[in-house]
Formats: sequence, structure tokens, C-alpha cells
Amino acid sequence: MIVVLLVTNVNVGAYWIFRSGEWSETLDKEDFMGPSGFKLIDSVESGPKQVTLTLSASSSIPKNTKLTVNVAMSVPDCPGWSKEPTLYIRRTTEEILSAGGEDLKIQGGTKYSKIKENKHKLFKIQFKSERNPGWSITIPIQFKLEWKTSTLSPSSYNTKVSYTLTVKE
Repeated sequence: MIVVLLVTNVNVGAYWIFRSGEWSETLDKEDFMGPSGFKLIDSVESGPKQVTLTLSASSSIPKNTKLTVNVAMSVPDCPGWSKEPTLYIRRTTEEILSAGGEDLKIQGGTKYSKIKENKHKLFKIQFKSERNPGWSITIPIQFKLEWKTSTLSPSSYNTKVSYTLTVKE
């Protein structure tokens, strides 16, 4: 099984979200079953900083602005993906971060959540003070792929993970 994750960069007005890195995993039948059908593994994770999202602004960010990062996936030409495997995502950063010398609050996204075909919130950033143009922050992302070894067929599974940014000033 091969899993490939690709995304595109998105801009919302003066705000940008960039993805760096990618994750692919190759598993063969020895990864699924051991001697006498003994189950070996049923999930695999990416490195905790293998993929990052960088959010930036080309203009000032007003106080109390909220940025919401949404995630969704599409599975082109992979009929077996509808039931398995299941792809999860989380961010691997602290709840409160300092960027540009001032605190901001990041809410949600620290526990794995299933990536669905419909977009849903991954995490939200709230600015407690105004930010100058050129502000940016990089957030590490981790993926987890999970399956039931008794039902997953050997095949090549591909998906595309997309990120969108919602801004509320």
C-alpha cells in the first residue's frame, strides 16, 4: 500500500497558508500479518514535524482576528478507500505560542481527528493583539493511517489533503 499526501498553497486576501513536506508510506504483506496469521500492525504515523503549515499575512492583522484552518481530503480513483484505510490529522504545537513577541492562542487540533471529504475545522488561531505586516507562524502537522488488517486489500491508495483558511476580523 502506498499513501501519498499532496496539497496546494492557498491565499485568502492578505492571508496565506503554505504547506511544506509530504508523507508517503509503503507497506507490504509482511507488515500486515506475521507467522500463522498473527496481526503485526494496524496503523502507522508520520513524523511529528514531517509536514508543516505556515500561515502568513501581507498586511496588518487587527486585534481579535480569528484564523481557522480547515482540512478535507479527496480520493481520486481509489474505490477501496471508501471503507478503509482511515486517515487522521493533528497539529503538534503548544496551545499558547509566541510569534513576533506577542502571545496568540491556538485552539483545537492537538488530538487526532479523522480527515473527511467535507471540510472541517482543524484548529483556530486568535490574535490577542495587532500584528504587523509580514507576520507568519509555522505549525507542524502529523498524520496517522489506520486500518483493519482483515479487511484491507493490498493495493495502492492515494489521497489529496487540502487546507483552507477562514478569516474573521
